[in-house]
Amino acid sequence: MDSRKISLANNYLYGIGFRAWLRLLKENRWKVEPRYWHRAAAVTSAALVNSLVSRVERGLYAAKVASTPAPKPPLFVLGHWRAGTTHLQYLLASDRDRFACPNTLQVMSPETFLLTEGWLAPILRFFIPKTRPMDGMALSAGSPAEDEFAMALMTGRSPYCGVSFPANRRYYARYLTFKEAEAGAAKEWQDAFGRFARKLAWRHGARTLAFKSPAHTARIPLLLELFPDARFVHIVRDPYAVFKSSRHTIATLFPYMYLQSPDPAEVDEDILQRYETVNDAYLADRNLIPPGRLHEMRYEDLAADPLRELERMYGALGYGPFGAAGPFLEGYLATVKSYRTNDLHPLESRVKALVAGRWERFFSAFRYPS
Repeated sequence: MDSRKISLANNYLYGIGFRAWLRLLKENRWKVEPRYWHRAAAVTSAALVNSLVSRVERGLYAAKVASTPAPKPPLFVLGHWRAGTTHLQYLLASDRDRFACPNTLQVMSPETFLLTEGWLAPILRFFIPKTRPMDGMALSAGSPAEDEFAMALMTGRSPYCGVSFPANRRYYARYLTFKEAEAGAAKEWQDAFGRFARKLAWRHGARTLAFKSPAHTARIPLLLELFPDARFVHIVRDPYAVFKSSRHTIATLFPYMYLQSPDPAEVDEDILQRYETVNDAYLADRNLIPPGRLHEMRYEDLAADPLRELERMYGALGYGPFGAAGPFLEGYLATVKSYRTNDLHPLESRVKALVAGRWERFFSAFRYPS
């Protein structure tokens, strides 16, 4: 696979605005390692262009977007990274009569996509690889994507900023739950998310927006404040598989976003802590969601019988008769019939014991044998 394509497709920072970029650099004391200066220079150039284009977009579209009715109550796909959230989002996106998901171009260009998507998407096909580097899932400018990238670019209030600046990752980890964030950070994030959602609603019309960000699993109170009638679907997967796949993602995707070199010795502890933060928050806050607005499923069940699990979800969340969605879903499933998950090496016995001990409460809560 062309490493140049991977770099362009998987470094979210190329969509940042100049002011946000300067704030990000200032927060990290301008500490970009010399080996990444070329990357920072490219981001700086892109940020200047993004800021100029965003001004033009606001001039052309701000009034139209502002007059758009509030979007229908969205659907949020929750679940830890590598638990199957992407597979579930791709399935929902295939029901194109009912759901609309933000795509790769939109989350990577949140301040400019209304103006640029029509002409930029065809160009990006020459720079975006056909599959994601960590799991081989299909990728294009129009593929469903995580809105977390948009929030990182619009606000800088995202744990993803800690991927680019791993020396400061503990600072950015506070934006998983926002419970220990600085004053005003949660409001800034909510305002930006609301603006992004309204732009998508103007673009996609009456369809229900289906968002997917594993970080949202720890933000149920913030999401309910912003969208009181939102619905949620939460997916879990064998914690051992999540740990192995998280390691693989860090090794294969994260290097394209680094502006500092991480400490390899801290990888396992970071995975353990992040999983605990996200799932402790979810288990503590899921009861805030009113009855009939949360559905929980297991990745293993979804992989074994996607149509059955989606039909159960539609029924539980009140999305109406499932029948009309069947042909769309079957069409998508036919395109991924030959897809196979990564065959990763078994965990070392020491690490497996560590995972079993640290995550014992989650094995129990999600009903997996440890």
